[in-house]
Amino acid sequence: MAIDGSKFKALNSKKRNFNQQKLKKKIKEIEEKIEDYFKDLEENDVKELSCSPRGAGQPFEYILTVVPLLGLQRS
Repeated sequence: MAIDGSKFKALNSKKRNFNQQKLKKKIKEIEEKIEDYFKDLEENDVKELSCSPRGAGQPFEYILTVVPLLGLQRS
């Protein structure tokens, strides 16, 4: 089909065709993946805090005490 010299091609394959039911299913799948991702992030954060050597549970305070010491070692 040509309109004003522009060419348009209609594609309606199963991969490109969406209806309400398919959209709802796809949105649900994406939301589940996001929830799994956040769950994994939270689990890894807990593991990181429990496995860190010094300063476990207080990473910010640990950094504040270590950074000045590192600066002194360079001098």
